[in-house]
Amino acid sequence: MFRKLYFILLFSIPGFFVGGVNADQVGTVDVYTSFTITPTSCTIAGSDFTFNFYINEADLAQADSATDWKDMPGKSIRLINCFGGVTAVGVTVSGTMDELDKDGFKNMATGDTVATGLSVELKSGTKVLHNLDVIEGVMSDDNSIDIPLSARLYTTKGSVTPGDVYAIINLTMTYK
Repeated sequence: MFRKLYFILLFSIPGFFVGGVNADQVGTVDVYTSFTITPTSCTIAGSDFTFNFYINEADLAQADSATDWKDMPGKSIRLINCFGGVTAVGVTVSGTMDELDKDGFKNMATGDTVATGLSVELKSGTKVLHNLDVIEGVMSDDNSIDIPLSARLYTTKGSVTPGDVYAIINLTMTYK
């Protein structure tokens, strides 16, 4: 994260020195500093980042089958009011990957109505995302950055049982 710091230094030197300076001729030097700190940040527009899937159980009956990719509501995470020197953002993806699907995040749902046999795959643009991948977003002319995201349900084995799917995928933003 970059932060701009502006310094204003004011020096006050009492007296006027001419020639050499002896220890008993030294006055005090007062240094006054003033800082203007411009925070580097953006505002996240919106608050609904939930994907809702309504699928037919037959869609995931076969091994290596998936639902269609579904765009995030609004199609992206939109960062607005990006100031303070922000020109881009790096978004690091993190979460628990599924043991059976190298491209999928684990279903972490608990309780009596948990779907089994599937994972959640996430992508940005055409890139399928994995743990610790970084998505790069660049500032547009209106001081905003869009991070497009899509998700789908995927099964390596087939025979999915219906129920709740809950994947925890963290996005950590680093302003550049």
